[in-house]
Amino acid sequence: FSLLSKPGQIDKDNIVDQIPTNTVVKSASEIEDIVAEVSKIFNDGGNATKILKEIAIVESNMGQTPGTYDISVDDNGNRGSLGVAQVDEIGYKEVQRRLKGGKGSNKYTQRTIDRVTDALGVDPTTIKYEDLTDDKTNLIFARLYLMRRLEPIPKTAQERGKYWKKYYNSVLGKGTPQSYLDRLTDYGLTI
Repeated sequence: FSLLSKPGQIDKDNIVDQIPTNTVVKSASEIEDIVAEVSKIFNDGGNATKILKEIAIVESNMGQTPGTYDISVDDNGNRGSLGVAQVDEIGYKEVQRRLKGGKGSNKYTQRTIDRVTDALGVDPTTIKYEDLTDDKTNLIFARLYLMRRLEPIPKTAQERGKYWKKYYNSVLGKGTPQSYLDRLTDYGLTI
């Protein structure tokens, strides 16, 4: 899957390197606890909590997929697919741009920035891409990426699969709404 990427940013078919980060993999239940913690940071409702958990399942099988914490590099030097939510560098940069604000950028609210700072113990604008090997940081950046959208997160898994495809996986990503549902079912969720 090509997560958080925009067309032409990271070409999964032209990966030339996988940089291991030697991250210690947590259990799926630990990842589920982190998803719940991240949702509390943002005072998320049920649909937002569900999509964050589903993203962790679909993208990395709750961090259990081999290579989840390795950094992919394509033949153009673009980096992508890091961590439990498989955040591409272009998505990370978009979140950073919005955290910092500036000309032509809708900044996240100061309340949101303060919540992230409190949760991580650091100013989120100082976080480097490589720091996304930390599951909480990774899921926070995935959630911030989704917050760019005004559309509410859908109520059903079927609609969340379409939402994920449109706003998270991108139109050029190989994932489909059906593959989203299939991965949830394979994980053991009832749809």
